[in-house]
Amino acid sequence: MIFVYFLLAIILTIMTSMKMKIPTPEEHQQIVKDFMSDLKTFSYKNDSGDECPVICAVCDGMPKCANWFEWKEIPEMERLCNKYKMTHQHAKQFYPEQLIQQYKADHPGLHDCLLSPKSQIMNDKIIVCKSCLADLKKNADNASKRNPPKQSIANAYLIGEAPEELTRLNAVELAIVSRVQIYSQCWTFFAGCHKHIKGWHTFFKNQHESTIAHLNLMGTSTLKDNILVVLSGPFTAEQEMNIREAVKVNIQYIQEAIAWLIKNNYHYENDTIPTEADIPIPIILKDNVIGMSC
Repeated sequence: MIFVYFLLAIILTIMTSMKMKIPTPEEHQQIVKDFMSDLKTFSYKNDSGDECPVICAVCDGMPKCANWFEWKEIPEMERLCNKYKMTHQHAKQFYPEQLIQQYKADHPGLHDCLLSPKSQIMNDKIIVCKSCLADLKKNADNASKRNPPKQSIANAYLIGEAPEELTRLNAVELAIVSRVQIYSQCWTFFAGCHKHIKGWHTFFKNQHESTIAHLNLMGTSTLKDNILVVLSGPFTAEQEMNIREAVKVNIQYIQEAIAWLIKNNYHYENDTIPTEADIPIPIILKDNVIGMSC
C-alpha cells in the first residue's frame, strides 16, 4: 500500500511539472516576436525588394529550421567547388552534358561549378546551408578524403528536369515506355451531365475479373499485354471526345521517347526502338449506356 501511495505521488509530481502554463501578455508578445524573427530566416529580400525563398546552392535544399544558412563569397564558393570535386569537369566522367548544364549558378565565376540554379546570388554572395558547410570543413587538409557534402548535388544527386521527349507524353504513353512490365493496365472514367470527369488507373497481373467488375465483359484470354480504357456510365459527347483525345497514343512520341531513354538511361541500353506494330493501342470499352447530351 505504501508503494502505491509513493507511485501516485510521483505521477502527480510529474503531471504537475508538465502542466502547461498560460503565458503572460509580455511572454506572449515575446513568443510572437521570436517566431517572426525565426520565420524571416526562411526567406530574404533581393535587391529589388522581392521576397525570395532560401535554397542551398550546394544541395538544392530548403530550410529545415531557423537560421539554416550562411552567405558565401563567390570566390570562396568557387574555391570550395574545385577543392571538393563539385565541378562540371569532374561530373563529365559520369553524366551526360545535357544533364550537367542544368546545374549552373547564375554568376560567371560559378559557371563550371555543379550548383543549384534556383539558389539566388546577391551582392556577389550565394546561399549555402550549415549542414553542407559542416561537410565542406571535414578533411579540408586531407586531399585524398575530400568529397562533396553528403546531400550535395555533386554527390550523385543530379536529377534534372525531364526532357521534352518524356514530358509531352500522356499517361498512357508513359505507361507504354515504362520499365514496369505488367500484363495489362486499365483506366476507368466516370462522368455525366453537370459532372467532372474522374477516374483511376489500375494495374493487373492476373485474375482481372476478380479485381474489377467491368473486366467480366472482356474475358481474360484477350487482355494480356493490352491497355484498357473503360468509360463507365453516361458520358456527354464532349466528355467522351475529351477522354479519347487524352488517351490517344502518338507512335512517333513513343519511338522518340524510347530512343532518348536508350541513349540516356542504362536500364534501356539493350532495348530497341519499337516498330508501329509493337506499340499497344488502348482498347476503349463502354458500358451499355451511351453518351448523353445536355
